[in-house]
Amino acid sequence: MNLKRAGTGSRRSRRARRGNAIAEFALIIFPFFALIFGIMSVCYMIFLQGVFANAVRAGCRWAITFNYGTYDGINCANEQDACIKAVVQDNAFGFLSGSNSQYIVVNYYPPFRLNQAIAASELNGGKSITSTDSSYSNVTYMNQTNNVVSVTVSNYPAAWLAPFPGYLNQQTFNLNATASDVLQGYGVAANGSINPAPPTAGPPY
Repeated sequence: MNLKRAGTGSRRSRRARRGNAIAEFALIIFPFFALIFGIMSVCYMIFLQGVFANAVRAGCRWAITFNYGTYDGINCANEQDACIKAVVQDNAFGFLSGSNSQYIVVNYYPPFRLNQAIAASELNGGKSITSTDSSYSNVTYMNQTNNVVSVTVSNYPAAWLAPFPGYLNQQTFNLNATASDVLQGYGVAANGSINPAPPTAGPPY
């Protein structure tokens, strides 16, 4: 009789221990996965930031070469901005392809006005931007020699890799990366309908 009671108590104890283990597992599994996916999300965003920084540097390096040929089927002599964006996309591992190309921004700055990008309306109809520094000539087209080109990935929304619906997966961080350099040598029109092509002879301008 005593042995039967002891055996019954032992089985109850094992069932209780199993129940405790399940309850403890349920309590820790949610914060455990939240921690794991939080670490993965931070690593993912650091990776994206590095990819974008490298992509805009590649685009900026290409921008200052004044390539007159074609890139990915684009006529760079008339559509240099489109070529620059294509270079950035090709170096972004697909993160900036398709509709995400909207996050790529190309701007040009006169050397005497680095706090304000050149607007197309400032050069329409043969207009020019008057230099405020005698060391530089007036600006007559966007990617003129001595202008500064800036290639930027602006406000790319990076989301958390949350495994639970409604938990952090609606929150995003905006990532930004910028590279800039001074344009040297002859320029080509950033937009053929607005900016004139460089002369075939004569001094750089």
